[in-house]
Amino acid sequence: FLNGAYNLSTAEDWVANTYSDDTRWGISQGSSLTVPSASDTVELAIGQADSVDGGAFTAGVVRTSSRICYCCNAGGEYVVTNELVLTMPGADRHLAYQYSTGAFKFEKVTLGDQGASKWFYFANQSHNGYAKNIWIGAGGLNLADGASPDTAYSCGSGANDVVYVRPWHSDYTIGTKSNSTADLVIYRGTVAHIGTDDEIGVARTVTCDGLIHYMGAVIVEGSGTFVVNNPGNDHSGTWTINDTATVAVKPGSKTGTGAVTVNAGATFAVSESGTVAHGGALTLAAGAALGFNFTDKEAAPVLDLTDKTVAVNGAVKVKVSSAGGVKPMGGKYVLTSGGKFVDANVSAAADVPKWVKSVSVNDDGDIVLVVKPSGVSVFIR
Repeated sequence: FLNGAYNLSTAEDWVANTYSDDTRWGISQGSSLTVPSASDTVELAIGQADSVDGGAFTAGVVRTSSRICYCCNAGGEYVVTNELVLTMPGADRHLAYQYSTGAFKFEKVTLGDQGASKWFYFANQSHNGYAKNIWIGAGGLNLADGASPDTAYSCGSGANDVVYVRPWHSDYTIGTKSNSTADLVIYRGTVAHIGTDDEIGVARTVTCDGLIHYMGAVIVEGSGTFVVNNPGNDHSGTWTINDTATVAVKPGSKTGTGAVTVNAGATFAVSESGTVAHGGALTLAAGAALGFNFTDKEAAPVLDLTDKTVAVNGAVKVKVSSAGGVKPMGGKYVLTSGGKFVDANVSAAADVPKWVKSVSVNDDGDIVLVVKPSGVSVFIR
């Protein structure tokens, strides 16, 4: 174990190419190692077994083709201030191997490979259900040019894995790649907490251009927004939206085929004008909201719930917004289809734009917005 504070001046000062339990580097609590960059960090332990709590590792750039960090027991931080670059030439790789409760903070991650079906796991093998804490900066989660369609980030790798992925001081984007079959995997049995607040509680926007895949549970929390953009999403697990978080789905996309529950204070939204064909059941708790963002003055954002099971368990608010100064033309806009709101208590949220005249449910059981007509000025001389 390294004990004390070490600040290396050049990349050549740092070598971490260890593997077995007998030769693994470790940084214990109260100690730190800072390097301008690091190469081939196969197994760097931020703390280790036998009740050794972790210290801190900070690097400008890390390039590696193997497992990133063996973090054991409480504490410890693994921080990359510029970019973590991963290549996976022969097998899946893991970020946090066992018992990890420390934090991983990456300004940018770029994932590539030299073969199909390689996943980079944010956790491994459900070791005692320890939560894994990952913070992502402005550079986001990226897939390298030429990465195979199957290469992906995976939240968890087995039953009882719990992974927290949160913004680090900025909005960020989860990328995609050509002919993708998966970009963000929610592994079966895993609970993936997608945070929308940064480390000091500022609401952020996390944009997922990546294809969301597999069957674990997703919980979106905080006070920011998680934007779902990929039309190929085939995730079959459940979604739960908590706190005052918003999940905003782009027309043509969907969260997947699993059930979505919107709890009190949270919002499920259509991000643009156009139609979102919802993929699974929808449950709206009392105090939940549906959101509709106009990006075209003549076309409404629409949530299509045809043939879907919808449970409305109390009063629901409707949030209406517009982008880029767009004001819908006066008149009536039907915001949902499928007739799922018969006898529901639906009303406009308190902070809707001034051009909103009313929100109600029509005879078909769909939510209808009435927009005030544009004013006409008459001058008399």
